[in-house]
Amino acid sequence: MKKIIIVCDSYERFDFFYRLYSSLSSELYKIIIITDKFGIWLQAKRKKITCYMTKSVFSSGDTDTDIDLNNTLEIKLDITNKHNAILYYQSFYKILTDVNNIYGKIDVIFIWNGSGIVGSVIRDFCQAFQIKKCFFEISNLPGKIFVDPNGVNAQSSIFFNPNLLDEYEVVSDEEYSAWVEKYKIEKSNKGVPQAKKARNINYYGIFDILFKKITHKPDNDSRTIYKRFESKLKSKKIEFIDSDYDYINNEYIFLPFQVCNDSQIKINSNVNNEQALNIAYEYARSRSFDLLIKIHPAETNVEFIKYIKEFIRDKKIYISTFDSNELILRSNEIFVINSTVGLEAMILDKKVNVLGNAIYKNMNNEYLKKFIFHYLINIDYFSDDKIDKSLMDELMARI
Repeated sequence: MKKIIIVCDSYERFDFFYRLYSSLSSELYKIIIITDKFGIWLQAKRKKITCYMTKSVFSSGDTDTDIDLNNTLEIKLDITNKHNAILYYQSFYKILTDVNNIYGKIDVIFIWNGSGIVGSVIRDFCQAFQIKKCFFEISNLPGKIFVDPNGVNAQSSIFFNPNLLDEYEVVSDEEYSAWVEKYKIEKSNKGVPQAKKARNINYYGIFDILFKKITHKPDNDSRTIYKRFESKLKSKKIEFIDSDYDYINNEYIFLPFQVCNDSQIKINSNVNNEQALNIAYEYARSRSFDLLIKIHPAETNVEFIKYIKEFIRDKKIYISTFDSNELILRSNEIFVINSTVGLEAMILDKKVNVLGNAIYKNMNNEYLKKFIFHYLINIDYFSDDKIDKSLMDELMARI
């Protein structure tokens, strides 16, 4: 029997991992969830899933300076300090060690994204105990998720070695063209599923903050409750004003922004949204094109939106809220930092200027087709349906 640890530090991810849990045979796999969220622990217990919570860690003030967390998302976002980050790291490392001792050697650890402190814990722990690891991420292509043994985005095995795609079967032009046509229809009928969730306040989260304060459990966010939810409270008042730009009859460069605190920008790029705006504007101006921009529907950074409105004043820059696929199709070129919109533009056969590190940056057309058809796994993250056994077998083979 294989033993799998699922590290779940998010309520939203719990729903997905529960689907995963329900699809794995209890005769073949022993599943253990590890979390720092009391609410997740309660949900797991209700569903009769073996679950362990991180424990309180008391420090004399001298934290382990050998632990390097400078490139984790929480430090990049400046939502915690090094001392608290290390305590949080140690709390997960300790519970992983305890569980590994209780059940014998763990076979694999599942984690979503892995760009934060917990991701660093998993990498270090798996290396120390020779345990396999598996990272998950949304692909932003309908009905597909990204799964990789090394990491997601620019930490993935595919980013460092696109030649891995050579081992997959060639995708015919006819098969790919049919998929692209279906993709266009599906994209035009759907919005951005994560946009609504980004502005919702998770009241379980407020409870968890208070619970951690009372029990002295380490947290990966040192901000006050108000500061944590301030941007979401303010973002509910944000109105994305459309410039009423005639994108059908004008020539333009298209720049879709990413969410300002996106791990893709913070971890995998030296260019942020503001810098991307300057670069794309100068490029468009030098070629006598307009610049059409789109603010991410899930954006909650009010200051960034104020900056945009001020910057575009008296310039040939226009804001659009239209469907991104439509804007891509009618544009002359696309600028992205490392958003999956760049991947979508490549699918639609557009010239893409990538300013950061992106998994698709060095893919030719053949690699792109193999990536979509063979490397991405046909599991719909936003569905509530049970995951088919054949897809679970494909996922487990990826490890």
